[in-house]
Amino acid sequence: MARRASVIEAIRRARATGADSHAVEIKSGAGGAPKTLPETISAFANGDGGLIVLGVDERRGFAVVPVNAAGLADALATACATLVEPPVRAEI
Repeated sequence: MARRASVIEAIRRARATGADSHAVEIKSGAGGAPKTLPETISAFANGDGGLIVLGVDERRGFAVVPVNAAGLADALATACATLVEPPVRAEI
């Protein structure tokens, strides 16, 4: 429940400020995994970590959009394991 609350709070902050932050990256994912996903994972892994929220569209005022959640989770896991060096063990 705490994890869900932190995601909800991150979306609320993004809506209030009109932007995501250095520790939160919000991406639509409506058309599948964003091409920049490995770059975001790498940036967070080389810093203090962060939260990637998929299924929320910044261009639509941070509105929730329909996504294939299982497909995005698989793509995120694959990106963490094979598209960044060294591999990242993320909580998904």
